[in-house]
Amino acid sequence: MPATSPQIYPVSTPILSTALSTSFVTPIGINILNNVLQPLPGTKLPVGGRFAVKISGIYIQVQALAGSPAPTSLIVLLSPDALGDEILVPDTTATISTGFTTVTKGGVVYKVDVDAFLLTETIFVTVKTNQGTATLKNVTITLEKN
Repeated sequence: MPATSPQIYPVSTPILSTALSTSFVTPIGINILNNVLQPLPGTKLPVGGRFAVKISGIYIQVQALAGSPAPTSLIVLLSPDALGDEILVPDTTATISTGFTTVTKGGVVYKVDVDAFLLTETIFVTVKTNQGTATLKNVTITLEKN
């Protein structure tokens, strides 16, 4: 069988207006079932009763950057559980790249390469700032499947 290129699937939150500060927000669930987590061919259940997927990227958009000083980076954590007690991607920091015309808007991109075996179809994300405040607008996670 010829090798196939991985398929990349984006899954996102709806537009949010979650206030961010230097404390992690309540984890936000992102359902990744849409065309990503499918049982292996010829089976009814995912491998080992779990969904196998590779998390490849995390994209976070923020707005209303404020404070003295305003945030310069975001810290993200991904978890398979709503309490954030089990970790898929540990606390990871990225510098906020602000908008070209609006410096109170910006975003971060995290490149990750994590093989995940999930019991449910939801990944939970929590975010905080390094300083100041912001409003979380959107989170997109990209997943790979062969």
